[in-house]
Amino acid sequence: MQECGVSRSEGKDARRAGRHRRTRHGLNCLFACVLAWWAAISFANPPSDEAEGPQLRLHSLDGSVHSAALQLSAHLEIEVSGLLAKATLTQRFRNDNADWVEAEYLMPLPHDAAVTQLEIQLGQRKIRGQIRERAEARAVFEAARKAGKRSALLEQQRPHLFTTRVANIPPGEEIAVRVDLVLPIAFADGEFSLRFPTTVTAPFMPGVALAREAESQSSWLPLNGSGWALATDQVADAPLLSAPQTGASLADDSPKNAISMNVRLKTGIPMAKIRSRYHDLAVERVGDVFEIGLKNKVAEMDRDLVLNWRPQASALPQAAAFTERFEEEHYALLMVLPPQQQETGRSMSRELILVLDVSGSMQGEPIRQAKESVLYALATLSPRDRFNIIVFNDRHAFLFADSAQASEANLARARRFVRGMNAAGGTQMMPALRFALQQRNSAEETDSECVRQVIFVTDGAVGNEDALLTMLEHERGEARLFTVGIGSSPNSYFMQEVAEAGRGSSVFIVRPSEVAPELKKLFTRIDTPIATDLQVTWPGPVEPFPARVPDLYAGQPLLQVARFDGVEAAGSVRVLGRVGERAWERQLPLPTAEEGDLVARNWARSKLAAILTEGRRGTAPATTRSLALPLALRYQLASPYTSFVAVEDVAVRPEQAAVKASQVPNVVPRGQVPQAFAMAQGSTAGLLSLYLGCFLAFFGVIAYSMNRAEPC
Repeated sequence: MQECGVSRSEGKDARRAGRHRRTRHGLNCLFACVLAWWAAISFANPPSDEAEGPQLRLHSLDGSVHSAALQLSAHLEIEVSGLLAKATLTQRFRNDNADWVEAEYLMPLPHDAAVTQLEIQLGQRKIRGQIRERAEARAVFEAARKAGKRSALLEQQRPHLFTTRVANIPPGEEIAVRVDLVLPIAFADGEFSLRFPTTVTAPFMPGVALAREAESQSSWLPLNGSGWALATDQVADAPLLSAPQTGASLADDSPKNAISMNVRLKTGIPMAKIRSRYHDLAVERVGDVFEIGLKNKVAEMDRDLVLNWRPQASALPQAAAFTERFEEEHYALLMVLPPQQQETGRSMSRELILVLDVSGSMQGEPIRQAKESVLYALATLSPRDRFNIIVFNDRHAFLFADSAQASEANLARARRFVRGMNAAGGTQMMPALRFALQQRNSAEETDSECVRQVIFVTDGAVGNEDALLTMLEHERGEARLFTVGIGSSPNSYFMQEVAEAGRGSSVFIVRPSEVAPELKKLFTRIDTPIATDLQVTWPGPVEPFPARVPDLYAGQPLLQVARFDGVEAAGSVRVLGRVGERAWERQLPLPTAEEGDLVARNWARSKLAAILTEGRRGTAPATTRSLALPLALRYQLASPYTSFVAVEDVAVRPEQAAVKASQVPNVVPRGQVPQAFAMAQGSTAGLLSLYLGCFLAFFGVIAYSMNRAEPC
């Protein structure tokens, strides 16, 4: 018997020879892939005696790359006074390069802070910045930069993101940039807290990329690419929001991007506990002042600094008022705690819509925390409730077409759905949120007591916050929105703005151990408002913010700041409302006003935020600008329309000396998988090597398969 014209024995010999040939081809392909992978790793990680950490590679305008040079360290000073704090952040930029350097740094700050001053420090010399209209400040800085003068510019890109730009740093020298802020102290569940971000989660930039010519109109920065993202039709300033990132240092006791901290806490009341959620503290008491620093002196700038302090239960203030006189006008800040309502259990059925972010920035620890949060939320449902789960990255998907009954079978299906989720892809929030808000179900027609609640679980890493908030303002309907911020450095500005727009509240989770306690707080607030129909009557005409006091949930105080219109802050302020089914009233005398600017600047920041919110709701851009610009100039605040600029009097850089432009990278947030598109050159090559190796291995397999398909 023959096969294809040859004998059986000849066929066996041919097949044996073919197998040997294919084996040799396969080994050759594999060997080639290994060599190529090794070459890729060697190319991406050339031998270097540079220290690990966030050192910077400098790019000249012709595109050439120079050695690592610029390093950043920071020190934070905070003085807490009642419900407000005065903070100073000092950033030190050291130039270890042989060239003159121009540096840019994307600086995260608390979104509710008022930035009030910029200062350059050159040894013992200090150059105080001036507030200018944004375009004018930019022109002053550009002129000083070209003239060889040491100068600095501070611009707001978002309420929580600012760009610091420092020109003409001499070789071997250091320039310190000092930023002054006023920020409010948060209070909830019997505890005061302060959150200060130190890094940025790389945001996703939705939309269609614009041409380079169009991009240059939105990105004024004359660098060799001011960021890793191109401008898009939805995020025109994407290059200014996309700073490169670097991996954290290998040892926490010797970080390269380091921050130190000193907090002076003067409360005047007995304290039960002072703690930080993510850092070890060193606390020393001197009289009635607590001096608080970091136990290890410095920390990596890879997670938010969060400080909490809890008064003793007997000393917890039920009300507080602060008054101030600034430029012949009077201001007041009010905090009132309504009495706690007796827990009676939830009386209404709930439609709970859980929206889960599974985009690439959620890889690593964030997605695990997010999934645990959703599983906890499912455990709170009763059979009379309805629910749905929506997940999103580049696209959105849902568990049910409409919300379904919280039966045991549906809940079991939901748990399997959540546990099977993985994080990857972009962050297209808009379609998912719109789908969540527009859902309708038959239960609405039969159960008028059913309350729709949307819980949004995300790190908020997007660049189109304004578009999302505008959509929420117009389409949220009667739904209440609650946010769960995930990760070491979430976009807390976006999280809290979403909750405020949706008449809800927010919590933040970094560690798995925080899921249960933080979600318990959230669902306690969700179940029943404690105080409703609140009204505040001041002793005289005032302009207050918020103008309309929202309903309060368990553990939340009433907070309002006001400017008196041509009268002194004297007399008593009266608060009316309902707690449960009964009327409630509180009257509080105002203390004598003292000279100061903390309350006044906090009021101005609150008014500025309200003007910008109205702009999202439809106020014409020209009207918004005409209202915001004079306010920011009068109260010396950085804003979308104003910037701080500081310029040295004399030129120090010789005309013939070249300047190397650069960006200082932010540190990848702790627990987050580095995003390859955001990594600074030289900071890591692991992802590049992995992707290239997989790509080459794939072609090796294809080559091997082709060798197998030989004709007999």
